[in-house]
Amino acid sequence: MTETCLSPADAKAELARLTAPVSKQLRSAGMLASLSEVLWAAQAALVALALGGLVAPPASLSVPQAALGFVFVMLLRAGLDAAAQARANRAATTLVAAERARLLTEAARLDARATGLAPAQLASLAGEKLALLGPYVSRFTPAMTRSRIVPIVFLALVAPLSWVVAVIFLIAGPLIPV
Repeated sequence: MTETCLSPADAKAELARLTAPVSKQLRSAGMLASLSEVLWAAQAALVALALGGLVAPPASLSVPQAALGFVFVMLLRAGLDAAAQARANRAATTLVAAERARLLTEAARLDARATGLAPAQLASLAGEKLALLGPYVSRFTPAMTRSRIVPIVFLALVAPLSWVVAVIFLIAGPLIPV
């Protein structure tokens, strides 16, 4: 049995090599997911404008207008989320299929007497273990992009309005789930 354990740096480099062919798709999926999350601020602004108009008339935006805008932004966010997930899933499917084909092509070239992966190990790798790469590509990679972009955008949105809130976001930022 040939078990290999990569160091964290080598594992990261191997994942970067594996995802390189679909990195453009993953980047766009992450950007769409980030845009969807940032639109949450627009929804919050619509609610604030509607409530502000109720508390201190005259309203800059009526409640029905704010509700209509809120629903529109909600549908836009849902569409962006669906598009991001679809791109990420296509990238994952493409990646797993390409790696499976590469693995089987290399295995077909090997001599039956060659030392290396046993047939059962090869079948397990091609059939089961490569499929585990799919969730990493389709979920984790776009989530990492989103977690890098969204906090910075929210900080930039809040900083001109209140420096105190910006400082609180800087301090508590790592604790806020994105």
